Amino acid sequence: MNAHAVVKAGVPWKEIVRLAAEEHAEMIVMGTQGRTGLEHLMLGSVAERVIRTAPCPVLTVRPDNKNKE
Repeated sequence: MNAHAVVKAGVPWKEIVRLAAEEHAEMIVMGTQGRTGLEHLMLGSVAERVIRTAPCPVLTVRPDNKNKE
């Protein structure tokens, strides 16, 4: 399996989904910021929109909050 980085301009979740479809991606792996409550409601979630619309499986990784200072 090969992986590569791409830089695009535009609406993040739309560009991620579009690129996955163009590249016939087998999987999308992305981090989350871990927003909850009002912050999540107001700002939305790129990861959530990608999960809902992606043409392939999506693996999300939460930040490790144990080591926060």
